[in-house]
Amino acid sequence: MSVTRARVNPVLTVGDLWPHLVNLTSSEVIAPETWQSLAPLVPALPGPVVLFERPVNDSRPGEWGFPLPRWQRVTALAIDHPHASHVTPLVRAWMDHPGLDALCDLQMHTWDIVDGRSATPCVFLRVDPRGDWKSMVRGYAAALRNQGPVTSDLTWSDVADRLEETAATTPIRDVSSIGIYLGRPNCPVRLTVHASLRPHSDHPAWAQVDEVVAAAKWNPERVIVAFAPGADPGDTWHVPLLVDRCPRPAAALAPLLAALVDRGLATTNDASVLAAFDVRCPLPLTLPTLDGVPATAILWVAPERIKVVVDSTSWRSAKFDFLARVIWRSMTGRVLVDH
Repeated sequence: MSVTRARVNPVLTVGDLWPHLVNLTSSEVIAPETWQSLAPLVPALPGPVVLFERPVNDSRPGEWGFPLPRWQRVTALAIDHPHASHVTPLVRAWMDHPGLDALCDLQMHTWDIVDGRSATPCVFLRVDPRGDWKSMVRGYAAALRNQGPVTSDLTWSDVADRLEETAATTPIRDVSSIGIYLGRPNCPVRLTVHASLRPHSDHPAWAQVDEVVAAAKWNPERVIVAFAPGADPGDTWHVPLLVDRCPRPAAALAPLLAALVDRGLATTNDASVLAAFDVRCPLPLTLPTLDGVPATAILWVAPERIKVVVDSTSWRSAKFDFLARVIWRSMTGRVLVDH
């Protein structure tokens, strides 16, 4: 599937944005020591977008990573870093295996942060709305098998087995993304589904999901849920509320932050800091252009989602994600937001 994308100059990477991120992000949002500990992997990241996830009540991130759209795949193949060796087989499969290009429209690569350093890779595969998720999963399984080791405890054949098992045992037709936790014990998989479809409709976790949606004051059509594959989705579910393409993302999440304070999962100061977090700063570039037209480039750092973890009786915890990206605005009024 061919993709036409606007041409920007200069072509930026996370490495170009890193000094600005360090200087602009409040220490109450991201603990200062984080920047130094993650810096060694930054040169390996393609594109100008980076995501961080932290608990709502702790400024130390537990996960970070980058989205990989179709047009950055060739760049991603050049990543050379020991903690990113899993990226190339996944990208090669996406590019070369028949049909996968049309079935998957985005990969998201992340790392858990353990003892302040990047470790334990994860990948999230977003299903193209026109595609079939089971065909996508089986395609990746076929393409990845026999690719060698992923980590010291996991091979790509192990991953292929988990994917094939997921497709064979899950009685759900519509899945929007698949998370594969490559660095965690037993390589767990998690499926994301639109909440309006009510999969596993008799599961007791739905009561808590509905409370999250009500507290957030969101339309249920916008909400997704994530759980384990197979006939038994497990007791622990994730409820991510995404504010993608919302002009005031922090404001959209404010009611849920207030509810987290009421439930003792965040302090008033936590909620105040996160609800106010929205940074936009012009980038000092020489002659920036968008499709050949003079432009401005602004670094935008803002909330992307809150993920509430629930079980059948309570809200267990919550995490806050923010995304750093670039907004390009040409002198003719055209706008491109790098996601």
